[in-house]
Amino acid sequence: MSLRATMHPSQHSFPVEYGETLLEAALRSGVALEYSCNNGRCGKCKARLLQGEIGEEIQSDFVFSQLEKSQNHILLCRCKPASDIEIEVHEIDNAAQIQKQEISTKVYKIEKINPELVILQLRTPRNQTLQFLAGQHITLHIDGLKPRNKSIASCPCNGMYLHFHIRNKNQDEFSNYIFDHLKTKDSVLVTGPYGEFQFDEGSERPAIFIAFESGFAPIKSLIEHTIAREKKQPLYLYWIVTHNQNHYFENYCKAWLDAEDNFHYLPLTLPEGTTDIAQSIKDIMPSIASHYRNSSDSTIQESDFYLNGPAGIFRTALEYLEKQDVPESQIHIDAMKRY
Repeated sequence: MSLRATMHPSQHSFPVEYGETLLEAALRSGVALEYSCNNGRCGKCKARLLQGEIGEEIQSDFVFSQLEKSQNHILLCRCKPASDIEIEVHEIDNAAQIQKQEISTKVYKIEKINPELVILQLRTPRNQTLQFLAGQHITLHIDGLKPRNKSIASCPCNGMYLHFHIRNKNQDEFSNYIFDHLKTKDSVLVTGPYGEFQFDEGSERPAIFIAFESGFAPIKSLIEHTIAREKKQPLYLYWIVTHNQNHYFENYCKAWLDAEDNFHYLPLTLPEGTTDIAQSIKDIMPSIASHYRNSSDSTIQESDFYLNGPAGIFRTALEYLEKQDVPESQIHIDAMKRY
């Protein structure tokens, strides 16, 4: 049976499984806490033990001051509880509270999903993992190429392994290099994180996610984070692709569908011959709204929207939602500058 850690002043709590450190358990549960090295050197994951017992405290190089010792300060990355505990700790609740980082990573894996898309996995050093919020992006720096902004597709629960969905484009030097020349163990510098495309933690409204093709990447991160936080509101994913593409993470989405009672998924494909993507998105929005009305107890005016895809294509979707009187504060569109 797992133990439980309650945080003050937020009153949020998370389960701690046997053998887990408090930091590991918090990250697995989608809790955003300040940390960096994850090995007891930097001291960023300091917290104050208010109640409960620590069963094991792993040795570390960090030295607390006498005042901190007297106030029962601990490092979350070094402590495993022996009972339910209460801790005083700062919980990050917005992107502005995360410091910009610069990390030299190594290519861990390049997985070709199809001839036009790869999943690029980067691994950070064990003592310098990337801290970020679901939905954010970073800048990739590869020697000899112009830097490129890319959304992080993986969950913040493990900042050591970072996933990116890279689509191959004709005459695009960056993507061509990743497809044809990048190898495992090559170095890639990452800087960031950036962006405020994140889940509204204070909302209990149903969440509607609309992704276009590889714009699924940050949506995937948001959904994984939301599931980890055990949020109870219904989650709806509408994933749109053109007729010559596929829903390359279809099995992953179906696994969510099987495992999560509050998750709903509808894959959508634009008609063959589509040339005006923005207009096609506008045309498909009534179908999305109709599906939602038929499967939800809420109206779209009572729901939150999270949209991601190439710049500009959701302009018409935004116009549709505004005409349906969806409040602007409930519409979140990723404004990442890709180049």
